[in-house]
Amino acid sequence: MSNIEQEMELLSLSSDQADRDKALKYYQSRNVKQSINSNGKKTGISWQRKTAAEIMKTDYPEIKWVVPGIIPEGLTKIDGSPKAGKTMLVHHLATSISHGGYFMGSIEVEQREVLFLALEDNERRLKDRMIKQGGFANDKLFIETPESWSGGIGALRNYLKEFPQTGLVIIDTLFKFSSIDDYSK
Repeated sequence: MSNIEQEMELLSLSSDQADRDKALKYYQSRNVKQSINSNGKKTGISWQRKTAAEIMKTDYPEIKWVVPGIIPEGLTKIDGSPKAGKTMLVHHLATSISHGGYFMGSIEVEQREVLFLALEDNERRLKDRMIKQGGFANDKLFIETPESWSGGIGALRNYLKEFPQTGLVIIDTLFKFSSIDDYSK
């Protein structure tokens, strides 16, 4: 499965209808139908055009935020150079969301249950990181390491069915996640 297919699969698991719609459109686009343009030529693309007026008339649901103004519900991908601090950032995010209170010291966040797939870490390294970030621990942050998480997208789907109260899933890293052989589909 390619990274884009993996991302679309993750979007399809989202609680946000717009994300599920985006994933559905992606899967539908994989079966492109022949279309005929105004000159009678086959274009190979089926266009779904919308006018600006149609968009302006449409009522869209309000955006739901994990971190207000920064991270909406749905799929958010954090990219950066190696050793840029991405893992420390998402670990801080996981801790802040699982506790409720404040992210980055000033952005108020709602408490949610968090699943953190730390697929490049072991428990000793995770404990060191938690100590560096103040040693906060609680019963709303669930951490899986390569030793404890052996499934891919199927296992994640099953996890979310079993624990629907999960409000945030962090996958560190998508590359490691997508390379897992998934026997739980």
